[in-house]
Amino acid sequence: MSTIIPASANAPYRSPRDHICCLELALKMGVALPRCAVELAGDPNVTAFLAAWSEAHPGQVLETGVA
Repeated sequence: MSTIIPASANAPYRSPRDHICCLELALKMGVALPRCAVELAGDPNVTAFLAAWSEAHPGQVLETGVA
């Protein structure tokens, strides 16, 4: 999370990067999602993806932690 989320905001157009796909892979492998990560995402598409994931997988969301 700490690498993918900043990259989505700072390098959004460097192809062939697919930040949402990277996030999805990490989350499917069980990486915890700090709630603050949803708010820290600089890309609106990433924010929407993380918000939807946190609603669909509430047990994977941490109230504390660093994105």
